[in-house]
Amino acid sequence: KFLKDVSEGCFTKVKDSLLSAQKSLENSEKFLKDVSEGCFTKVKDSLLSAQKSLENSEKFLKDVSGCLDQEFTKETVDKETLNKETSDKETLNKETSDKETVEP
Repeated sequence: KFLKDVSEGCFTKVKDSLLSAQKSLENSEKFLKDVSEGCFTKVKDSLLSAQKSLENSEKFLKDVSGCLDQEFTKETVDKETLNKETSDKETLNKETSDKETVEP
């Protein structure tokens, strides 16, 4: 009876130790899985944030480029208008001068 009690007690302790080790291993696997998924989520979120920031930068540069193009076009049109007005005045002055020359 004593040996039987001892062997059953040892078996129970060994079984409890194995179950505890198994539970500990399962917890470790779950912990590692959670950490891994958490890291993946953080990396994914960081990449999405970087992508959004890049898109905003590209939009900003496109907007600035568009403004510069508009200003350049406006300035070119203004210069062309000014040149035409100057040319028209020179033509008018020449015509006036020609008339004064013809009429004594």
